[in-house]
Amino acid sequence: VLAFSHDGRLLATGTLSGKAEAWDLVTGKAVGKPVDHPSPVASLAFVGRRAASACGDESIRFLDPDGKEAGPARTHGDDGAVWA
Repeated sequence: VLAFSHDGRLLATGTLSGKAEAWDLVTGKAVGKPVDHPSPVASLAFVGRRAASACGDESIRFLDPDGKEAGPARTHGDDGAVWA
């Protein structure tokens, strides 16, 4: 799964193994700390410079390219799906 930041400078990637990372497209290097989900990353979305990643266990984790940590969020939908 891929998502671009609104300014086009960052890319968030999510894998089937559950890893989500943010990348600086100017330098080509990973930025911030990657996050791990217990199941495949299903959705990614940027809000400003921060990206939210979601997976099928109803959890959302945040990627911050500036290295600030945010705890995981948990949400419950009617059908058990989570979309970022």
